[in-house]
Amino acid sequence: MNLIDKLYTEWAWRSKSGTPSMDNAEDKAILDSILEEIGGKEDQQNEPVPETPPNIEEDDYDAAIQKEFNGKIPEVLGLYAVPNETTTTKITNSTDKANFKRLHSIKPGGNATIGKGELALYWLYKFQNSNIGTVSDNRGGVDNPDLQLGDKFVEVKAYKGSGKTSNKIKLGGVSKEHKSIGLFKAIFGIGALTKFFNPQEKLKKVVLANNFLPDELTNACNEVFKLKDIDLSQLAIEYPIFKNLESNINTVLQLTDNPESGLIMASRALGELAKVKFSSKPGIDQLIVDIDSDGNADWFKVTNAGLKKDDLYLHVTINNGILTADYKAIFG
Repeated sequence: MNLIDKLYTEWAWRSKSGTPSMDNAEDKAILDSILEEIGGKEDQQNEPVPETPPNIEEDDYDAAIQKEFNGKIPEVLGLYAVPNETTTTKITNSTDKANFKRLHSIKPGGNATIGKGELALYWLYKFQNSNIGTVSDNRGGVDNPDLQLGDKFVEVKAYKGSGKTSNKIKLGGVSKEHKSIGLFKAIFGIGALTKFFNPQEKLKKVVLANNFLPDELTNACNEVFKLKDIDLSQLAIEYPIFKNLESNINTVLQLTDNPESGLIMASRALGELAKVKFSSKPGIDQLIVDIDSDGNADWFKVTNAGLKKDDLYLHVTINNGILTADYKAIFG
């Protein structure tokens, strides 16, 4: 994944909507902060770099909690385990719930890259009387999940109670991603060729491997699936185009593990691509949590099984080179 892809992925993850826009002031502030983090933002006025180091505590999580509670970090009274599966949790102690609510929307140092719920969740797990292990703010790179809670890396979202109706998040660019783009090129190439040989079918447009509608993918996969049992070997001997067609069909079938239908073929192709993204952030067998200001949390474990679902074509899309996924449908 190149730097631009990584940058866009991080921007999408940290934005409230999951689909950031330069027309949104908060999204723009998030992008500015990310660029400053990775040293990619040029000094517009060419001022010399100050010799004194920046105040590293201005967005420090512990310092932000102390500031909110007049210099003292309150102890978490309840015990809250880090899930190891897709589940729901809630805060059982009323004092913990009140303190969590106070911290839920705070962004230490006004840092727009820190999402709602991150600081509160950090406090809830770090300052309870249990042996969870390492609890840390995990920022510092564009592919880093938000928090480490014990042996789990966690990406934090705060869609619950926000009025957001879609669970889709943008995972970044796919223009040169993995072997899957070659797979999509083969699928759409075969689909276009079948229309060429069928006088009743008319090719309306050339479909690009990194920009297509869900129906365009499933239709193309259905065409490939129809051809899988046709013996093209004799034609391939005489005509190179049929040799290429036969080779592409076999490649598609192999890369999608010999699917039982065109829809399953589409799902497996998308799953391969989504796996590349989710493996990076938060990681396979790691967690995504959607948490509201009262501490009611929906946890989703990122699994290989979820990325192999037969209906994945309904939950993963590629539009204008950007991969979008409904993580709740995939891992719920």
